[in-house]
Amino acid sequence: MGPWPHARGAPFEVRLERDIVYGQGMGEAGPVPLALDLYWSPDIGRPPRPVILYLHGGGFQGGDKYGDYGGASEKLMIDLASAGFAVLAANYRTTRDAPVAGAAVARLRSALADALSAQFCSECACAEGSERPPPRACLDGAGAYSPGPTRIGLDEYRDGMLSGRFAAAMASAVEDAAAVLNWVHAEGRARGLDAERVVLLGASAGAVTANLLAYAADDLVEPPAPRPAGVVSISGGLAGLERLVDADDPPALLVHAIGDPYVGVAASDRLAAALAGRGVTHLYARLDGAGHSLATIPVFRTRWESATLAERIRAFAEEVSQRGNAP
Repeated sequence: MGPWPHARGAPFEVRLERDIVYGQGMGEAGPVPLALDLYWSPDIGRPPRPVILYLHGGGFQGGDKYGDYGGASEKLMIDLASAGFAVLAANYRTTRDAPVAGAAVARLRSALADALSAQFCSECACAEGSERPPPRACLDGAGAYSPGPTRIGLDEYRDGMLSGRFAAAMASAVEDAAAVLNWVHAEGRARGLDAERVVLLGASAGAVTANLLAYAADDLVEPPAPRPAGVVSISGGLAGLERLVDADDPPALLVHAIGDPYVGVAASDRLAAALAGRGVTHLYARLDGAGHSLATIPVFRTRWESATLAERIRAFAEEVSQRGNAP
């Protein structure tokens, strides 16, 4: 627990409550406890505070809420808490949990399985034993919404994309993120959280999860999850489900490096085009370089349109949380 210095130098105390259980999901071996951490400052604002839900990266295979990316994510959590937000950093099920997606996300899982299989077969050598070498776009993970084959090998990548294993993990992650929103609605008031002002912030797999929750869950999750006020997506995309973006969907701030080696910038390009086509308010920081995670896209040093990305994230979250989640 704090006091921690504000990332911009102001001496605000930030308090941390670790491992608050918000629910449980199912895995093949049984129930998987799900927990989150809460960062907040008693020196800024008054409850109920606007909420930022942070979803970590890890290619749907791993990652953790405990300050991944060498502490870069925790520094951002502290900065946002020092600006008056209550920040929730949540764990969700990944392939290491052998997740069993629930009935609520069955349609989402099916849609993801179809989209990922079609994507793989269009970009990579699809058939088992194919002698056609996969194009460079496949090997670079240029369209990948799961861990790119540069990380895990083409055979495992093919298996995950075509077997539905990645789709199950992605649908389970959305199910868990929706459970956090439901937890905020049920118990947030007692902790000083404003359930009507929740902004999603995700990196890599966490960004894909946030985008699916914001832009696909209202069509494919039953019952629909509570609506977020906005989305910050860092190195993510919408996993081939861009057709589900609606005109009344929440605004977005998209951040993606042109040379991202794991999730190609085309993923955010497609989402940005879908948002623009439906008239959804959004900003798109399309960055030079080859960064991907919060470690390789340092938000406190990387500048976009005369401000650091950290400042842009903070300003966007403040603006959309003032509006709340009304369409």
